[in-house]
Amino acid sequence: MITTTPDYVLTVRAVARLVGKWNRASTAEVVAGELTCDEVEPLAAVFLAAGDKDSAKAWITEHVATSSECRGHAEHPAMTTTTVVHTPTVVHALTCTRCGSNGVQPAVREWANCTACKHGMSLSEAMTCGCDGYDCVPRPAAPYAPGPGEAYTYPLCDYAFATARALGAGWEADSCHLGAWGLILSADGRVALRLYVDGTGDTGDLMLEDRHTRTEYVVPGDCTPAGGAARTPDEMHEWGKALALFVLSLGL
Repeated sequence: MITTTPDYVLTVRAVARLVGKWNRASTAEVVAGELTCDEVEPLAAVFLAAGDKDSAKAWITEHVATSSECRGHAEHPAMTTTTVVHTPTVVHALTCTRCGSNGVQPAVREWANCTACKHGMSLSEAMTCGCDGYDCVPRPAAPYAPGPGEAYTYPLCDYAFATARALGAGWEADSCHLGAWGLILSADGRVALRLYVDGTGDTGDLMLEDRHTRTEYVVPGDCTPAGGAARTPDEMHEWGKALALFVLSLGL
């Protein structure tokens, strides 16, 4: 059996929308009599759970008055309150500021916690809605618009091309989609190496994978230029020479 864990925020939003659409007296007058007793009671329970006692009572009352097959219903104690102040339920879309998950649950004192990554944040920081006071819709996220090369000046495929140039005649390179990794190839097809970063571990090692044997090689840090990623053409040239020497050391 497959079980799912309900999303708290989405569940509350769905209940609020259902109540907002089905709490009209005219709808109850037309529909309540067509429902069976087993159908109208869960609907009334939803209204009660959302704090709308008037609508819960109206649906039960209309059902009893208009259904020819109604067996009768005991009035829920929550419906007997003489003074009911009904405030429209406003549900806000919440998004974790660290991992982007919607599994954010409000806590105490205007605080919220992410159930996915356990990050804590203020409720106002997590709120990503455009609410007009009656309905709540997700607010479009601000576009991600970094300048070119803010994090890394060159994609990995450029390192592959620089390596092939450093290896000289008889070598070439190719790029995958968006340059996320590159191929270093010998012209005779004997050597085909994929240059990529290991995303499964915690270190983010630079790797070479032999496409023929699926053997993987970690590029040691002492075999690469000091100072981290290349940020200029000259630094990229140095990276190409360093990686070329490592490729040759493999004896493929």
